[in-house]
Amino acid sequence: MIRSNFAMVAIAASVTAALGQAAPVAVRDSDGLRAAFNAATPGTVIRLAQGTYQPSVFLSGKSGGPGKPIVIEGADPANPPVFTGGNEALHLTSCTHIVLRNLAIRGQKQNGLNIDDGSQPGSTHHVVIENVRVEDIGPQGNHDAIKLSGLDDFEVRDCTLHGWGGQGIDMVGCHRGLIEGCSFTGKQGFSGDTGITTKGGSREVTVRRCAFDRAADRGVNVGGSTGDPFYRPLDAPYEAAAITVEGCTFHGGEAPIAFVGVDGAVFRYNTVYDPGKWICRILQERSEPRFTPSSNGLLERNIFVFKAARMSEVVNVGPGTKSETFIFKDNLWFAMDNPAASKLRLPTAEQGGVHGVDPKLEAPDKGSFEPLAPEAAGFGATALKTPANAGGQGSVRLKQRKVADPAAKKPLPEAKVAPPAGRDWVAAMKAVHAKGTARKGSVSQIGDSITYTKAFLAPMAWEKPAGFDAVAARIDAKLLNERKGPPHANYSGWVAQQGLDAIGAVLAAEQPEIAVVMYGTNDVRKGVTPADYRRQLDGIVAACLEAGCVPIVSTIPPMLNMDDRVAEFNAAVRTVAADRKIPLVDFHGEILARQPGTDWDGTLLGKGDVHPTGGKNLDFSADNLRVCGYALRNHATLKVMQEVIEKCF
Repeated sequence: MIRSNFAMVAIAASVTAALGQAAPVAVRDSDGLRAAFNAATPGTVIRLAQGTYQPSVFLSGKSGGPGKPIVIEGADPANPPVFTGGNEALHLTSCTHIVLRNLAIRGQKQNGLNIDDGSQPGSTHHVVIENVRVEDIGPQGNHDAIKLSGLDDFEVRDCTLHGWGGQGIDMVGCHRGLIEGCSFTGKQGFSGDTGITTKGGSREVTVRRCAFDRAADRGVNVGGSTGDPFYRPLDAPYEAAAITVEGCTFHGGEAPIAFVGVDGAVFRYNTVYDPGKWICRILQERSEPRFTPSSNGLLERNIFVFKAARMSEVVNVGPGTKSETFIFKDNLWFAMDNPAASKLRLPTAEQGGVHGVDPKLEAPDKGSFEPLAPEAAGFGATALKTPANAGGQGSVRLKQRKVADPAAKKPLPEAKVAPPAGRDWVAAMKAVHAKGTARKGSVSQIGDSITYTKAFLAPMAWEKPAGFDAVAARIDAKLLNERKGPPHANYSGWVAQQGLDAIGAVLAAEQPEIAVVMYGTNDVRKGVTPADYRRQLDGIVAACLEAGCVPIVSTIPPMLNMDDRVAEFNAAVRTVAADRKIPLVDFHGEILARQPGTDWDGTLLGKGDVHPTGGKNLDFSADNLRVCGYALRNHATLKVMQEVIEKCF
């Protein structure tokens, strides 16, 4: 068998050569790894033989390419190379399009695997970490199994973490990431503060189908507390935003989930068994005026199996938070020591919910959380059905992204705000509304993360915007806060095709008078053609009109180094608006009117980012509309909504 294995390697090398691709570079020690990485070009595969490797391997400044990553992998996944001891095993800085897989890391004093951007935001992206085992890190203090700082467009898949001092995976200022299929297990003698932490301006990170077995005090810490120099972007008004935890299992620990300085997070379809103190925590660790109070969380379709005697405080709410903005919806609750005590006191009244029904988890002490009770079908981790491309990035969905180069910025022409496609839409929209099929006050929000965030329109649920009395009198503002997430056709990473796929169900369920529609930034990044985008957007608009709903479409914001693509997509939006005689919000023009050239970068939009900046999201003073991107989008959208209500309803 040994001879045949060598023969297979030889055959594979011959085939690779025949295809014109370089054969994998075989290495047997850490020095060989350093040399191979320094010589790597896009598509290079560095293959490590099994054995023990010296730690403190520092790798920097290398980039693969789309479809041609630089791969560092163990030759035999069943017998991976092991980096042992030292302060840290591997440290990568300022690298793009990198894959690390089939490795083992053990016994470091500080961090196991460390990847960062070298304090140059945008310099490290498209990184995949797969089938890596990290154990025995620390054991006490802030020492992480995997530490990620400033990563964009990344994945951590099928990794195993066992015993650490600080965080299993610590993310500081990371964006557009997916943690999927990983297991986190605590170990006696290791302090284990959290399983996963997303903080320092982290955004659009999904944690999916992971298992936490008595892993840490906090299973997932959405947010945290970050030192001022380490936020990405530096002026981030939150620790974390648009974070999703779904399809995971949690056994033990003090609390499965903590929301700390977060602006928008979803905890759904998870199974929680025997938490030590709390069902969840809502906290605020940075209290300066810049930071949004912890707010806008949704806990939905989870299974909570707990001991009522331990729950002296079911949800731990700290000072300086907006716990009243958290939504509990359709969860299953079972107190295994006293079923009659299954209905708990929550910060807000739950919408729906099942109480006192034993889900009959198959064997939770052995890691099997399948609910056997028919009443529990549709709840918890095993009920998660993941829509294509919903949240995270997915390996086949990681597309090339141009990194902002300040030296390459070219000024854009100043633009005045265009009127909403003339006023010829008024008569047409009167006719649409006259169908009488819509529900008064119902508004749907159709879009990607720029719509999914609770910074957009949702603040109207608890604060009346000045100057928009007609909107406030007509719209059911509570629904603006509740209608966030894939069931409402808005979510991180979504493209117009996903909105088209979902629009029928949304229109049937919500019967909106108005639908605010903005897709495009992800379409631009993912290589969608303007023609396909226009067709998909037009399909969404047509469905709205047929349902008696007035669609309001929006141009997309500017994007660094993508002027031509953005212009093509915004031309498609304007064409659809003109052809269909519907109102339009010129968000792109609103931005350039206040921050011309590229002055919007770091003011109205996050530094090097497409997402609007947050803060005082309903403060429509002239000064705030120049620095708060979500205030500007809210203001621009409400202006058009008010005009529709006054002239068409």
